[in-house]
Amino acid sequence: MYTLRCFLLAAVLLVSADLLRAQNDLSGALVVLTPTGRTVRGLPEMTALPDTSTRYRALVQLAQTTFIRDYLNLYFSAQHFLFNAGKRAEIE
Repeated sequence: MYTLRCFLLAAVLLVSADLLRAQNDLSGALVVLTPTGRTVRGLPEMTALPDTSTRYRALVQLAQTTFIRDYLNLYFSAQHFLFNAGKRAEIE
């Protein structure tokens, strides 16, 4: 029984690793925020950059070619896990 459980865990990890590696296109998953210069209740007000802007494309390219991609993939996996475990109502 223990061997079967270890085998299943290894298979899940291998499949998960391939799925994480396949998720290289972060352009639809990232939202780049810039401050507007105003504050709301003591917090800076932010606005989202359009995905057609040069700065947005440069940041997405940077995120895809550095360790940030691995960090974001891990974060998205944690969000899916928490959602499926019933600990979060939605995936960020």
